[in-house]
Amino acid sequence: MSPTKARDPIPVKERNKAYYQLKFTHGLPPGTDSFDQFEKNPRHPRAPATPKRELPALPPLSERHGKWISKYLDTLDPETEYDQIIRTAMWFYGGDFQTAIGYACVFVWLVTTPAGAAAIHGRKVTVRGHQRYYETQMFNLHWVHWGSGSAETREYCEKINRTHAQVWKSVPGAFAHPWEAQAAIILLSWYEQFMRRTVGASNDMHPQVQMAWPAWGERVTGWFKAEPGDGSLSFGINYPRDFKEVEEFCEWYCNFDFDDQRNAEDIQKTHETAESFIHQFCELWFPRHLQFLGRGIILTLLPKNIRRKARLEDPHFVLKIFTKFAFRAIFELQDWMSDPVQPPIANFYKDIQEWDLSKIDARETGYRDQQAHRLQLFGRTVAFCVLGFLVLLYYIRR
Repeated sequence: MSPTKARDPIPVKERNKAYYQLKFTHGLPPGTDSFDQFEKNPRHPRAPATPKRELPALPPLSERHGKWISKYLDTLDPETEYDQIIRTAMWFYGGDFQTAIGYACVFVWLVTTPAGAAAIHGRKVTVRGHQRYYETQMFNLHWVHWGSGSAETREYCEKINRTHAQVWKSVPGAFAHPWEAQAAIILLSWYEQFMRRTVGASNDMHPQVQMAWPAWGERVTGWFKAEPGDGSLSFGINYPRDFKEVEEFCEWYCNFDFDDQRNAEDIQKTHETAESFIHQFCELWFPRHLQFLGRGIILTLLPKNIRRKARLEDPHFVLKIFTKFAFRAIFELQDWMSDPVQPPIANFYKDIQEWDLSKIDARETGYRDQQAHRLQLFGRTVAFCVLGFLVLLYYIRR
């Protein structure tokens, strides 16, 4: 492998795979066993597993009592029924707020590399951030709903391949490194585990879900392709084979010190794009005068090394304590309370398929503008009343 040195900026059209390639400073990405495997003879993603039996159905509504989801997951085989395990976990354990946090945090990770920053900077996340978020969630839920090896999932992945093709025409080389591209799915599969450990939750993710994620992710990333100039390699090559390798990959990525391989342009694009993802999350979920809370949540749920690479500040210690306490309570309650009878994410999935996402940013911005205006009027009214009361009190006491 030819190492990449710290780069001087060159015209975008003259850039290629080598321009964005990072020199590994602390070993190969977990899942890759040798440089020969990395460069010439990759381990290709496995074909969809052959079923060994008829898939066990979800229990009827009348039998969904207590911790029924965990019991059902224990009946499934993670080697062949990984799609159903992930589908059940995402449908019943997930929520739109949790997916929004995962989306923002994962993409902040992804834009820390020069290729990731170049591919995403200044595009839809900046001008239509909410549309991009909902479209991403819709695709993710399509893959979960239809299964990693289905024709429907392949069709949706091809749509993203076509979107990527538009990017690599303007940013050659940005989609040439499979390990960076597959990191999106790897991080997605691991982030709940990271959140639980960060906030000090008592339990890890369900063991069956841990075993199913690598099998599911390998098949999904297998549908994505690198740039034609690089042989249209599958992004699923050398994918982590088990959850231990998934965790090792995320730790490796987090600790990969490539600052001296980035130039000022890379760092600026990383920072600006990371700020765009954080702003989108805050604008979607918090009134503007409380968006510091949303920022504190994201900063707390990002590792320190990732914050450093993105040139983000550390969370305020009070917000950090509050965030950890709140999310630990959420996880503890989730693990203690009875499982939901109906899938909480189902309505969200249905809604985003029906919405006109091209208008979602204007709608959300208009809502926040009106909310800010109402709060401003309320504040002025309260201030006027207090001032009037104080003036009245002053004259009465005279």
